[in-house]
Amino acid sequence: ASEPRFVETSLFIARAEIGRLPFEGPRQAKVHLDEVLARFPASTAVTYLAATYHQLVGDYAEALRLYERTLELRPDHDPALLGRVINLSNLGRTRDAIDAATQLIARGEPYGVLSAYYWRARNLHALGQLADARRDVSAAKELGGSEDLLLLAGTIEYEQGDLDVAQADLAIVINA
Repeated sequence: ASEPRFVETSLFIARAEIGRLPFEGPRQAKVHLDEVLARFPASTAVTYLAATYHQLVGDYAEALRLYERTLELRPDHDPALLGRVINLSNLGRTRDAIDAATQLIARGEPYGVLSAYYWRARNLHALGQLADARRDVSAAKELGGSEDLLLLAGTIEYEQGDLDVAQADLAIVINA
């Protein structure tokens, strides 16, 4: 902190503070991120970490801007693609989120596919496209599962009248 020539250490300090954010709040993470963003604006490590910070504190518009900046620098940055999907969803940009999730799934890379199916299903469900949403939650369930996924799956299955399957998925969530 006392030696300005080593500004890159702010990246590592911010990363540590972001890791503790759920327990201790944001502390000085933004100050450190602003410092390294100003110094290293073309670093995907910096833009991605800053985007993650903004997502965690609920500033979805700024998170989206920074994920998109990361993707301008490196279009194949799968974590930033997933971040873009999540923040488009959180901003209520349903169609854009579906398109972004479809793009991530189509890449065929293992990173983020399960989450991309979940977020696409969530947005399809929001539009009332239950058959398409069900296809995506089923694909996601084949890859793994989480309480959020099973809750969404159970909700969609219930809304489609598939009560036995919905009950099975929701029972896992309730008993978890």
